[in-house]
Amino acid sequence: MGYWTTLNLVDLGFAKSARKAVNADIAAWRKRRNPDLRIFLSNVRLGPGGGLEFHVPGDCDEDNRSYYPFDEDELGLTPAMEGRWDGSDTIPRWCASHRADGKISFHSLEPDGEAWSYELDGAGQFRRLQLLPASDWISVKPVVRLGSAQRINRNRKRTQ
Repeated sequence: MGYWTTLNLVDLGFAKSARKAVNADIAAWRKRRNPDLRIFLSNVRLGPGGGLEFHVPGDCDEDNRSYYPFDEDELGLTPAMEGRWDGSDTIPRWCASHRADGKISFHSLEPDGEAWSYELDGAGQFRRLQLLPASDWISVKPVVRLGSAQRINRNRKRTQ
């Protein structure tokens, strides 16, 4: 079934030499045995610069579809789409097989807030990425001092 997730294609592009094969593969999405890849390929298009983006037809009924674009441009293309993306490694595998470079990231819309990503090198390889600390802890002053909050609670008890 899968998580409700936003799938982001971050600067995901293909070399000019690969674009014909990518377009042919996208056009033949119905022939794919893997249902996860079939769903992905049925929703993507190559943009004018060779970047892979999501496309939702203008006549698509918004009430009945399960994949939603964010910020569509005049071509109907968008770099992110939400839906139930099962089998998430199949997407970077397919992209790497066409020598894509860029990043693919998933952000869960479920309460767990899980996030996972992949990086493609343009030479047929991909790797998993994870969120790691990028700085030391940064201290901030609390908005309400604990002493003040305790006094407010005591005053409320007295008035009740």
